[in-house]
Amino acid sequence: MDNGNYQIPEARAMTREELKAFRASGFDPVFMDGNKRVNPVRLTAEMHDWILDNIYKGHDFSKVPCDALNDLCDLTFRKTYGIRLPGDIETKNS
Repeated sequence: MDNGNYQIPEARAMTREELKAFRASGFDPVFMDGNKRVNPVRLTAEMHDWILDNIYKGHDFSKVPCDALNDLCDLTFRKTYGIRLPGDIETKNS
């Protein structure tokens, strides 16, 4: 994806190996203890850093706006777990 002065890779789902490492990192909210108090903003920031550093490790994101990186990480997470939002549904012409 080219957004002017910076490039962002296309979002993709994590592989099984990557997902296991993500879970082991402690940042996967799906595996959080429901009884433990967690700051959701901090968890999201840490989760996004992990995704950028481990899933897209070959890319230099130092000049990319954070909102674009947040979108990439959110979409990566959703693709990994098959989470679809209403706007994600593609309409095919028959």
